[in-house]
Amino acid sequence: MVTVLTNIAYSLGLVALAVVAYLVRDWRQLALATSVPFLTFFLYWWVLPESPRWLLARGRFDEAEKVLNTMARVNGRCLNPNFILDMKRKYQVERFSKEKCSEERSYGVMDLFRTPNLRRKTIIITFIWFTNTSVYVGLSYYAALLGGDEFLNFLLAGAVELPTYLVLWPSVEKLGRRWTLCISMLIGGVACLATLLSQHGKF
Repeated sequence: MVTVLTNIAYSLGLVALAVVAYLVRDWRQLALATSVPFLTFFLYWWVLPESPRWLLARGRFDEAEKVLNTMARVNGRCLNPNFILDMKRKYQVERFSKEKCSEERSYGVMDLFRTPNLRRKTIIITFIWFTNTSVYVGLSYYAALLGGDEFLNFLLAGAVELPTYLVLWPSVEKLGRRWTLCISMLIGGVACLATLLSQHGKF
């Protein structure tokens, strides 16, 4: 869910960037218009609370308890009094296990290829990320060359992502990540191939 919301915000940012770039044509002013407003994000330091998960992982249980109590109060819930105590015990057990494992052996990148199962998964995930990133960046750069208004093309390239996130969200819940990934990559590949063939007059 967090990833989907982040990607939606990213797509909306692309749409907004197209509008700003259309209104501000000078590249210096455009650079200022798209960077200076983000300085306000530094105010989050005093506004947003620290992640309770991060605080618990760092052993800062008192601070985590305050944040969780605030979250529970805002959502109309009541935090279990034994929750922090249970998390503290779990943290101590995990920390002891990690220290014991680190003393026994240190792991590196090559451990991803040590067993057949890890090797297969590492290769598949690397291939998927490489393919998705290459195609996404390629299509992003190619949008301005589609003909017509380049600002409109860039806006549409960002806006066309929004429906996919709304469709993929329930798809992952019903079909699972594996089938959703396979089907979406198949549809994307066919669409890219159809675009290439249509430009060469194949159909």
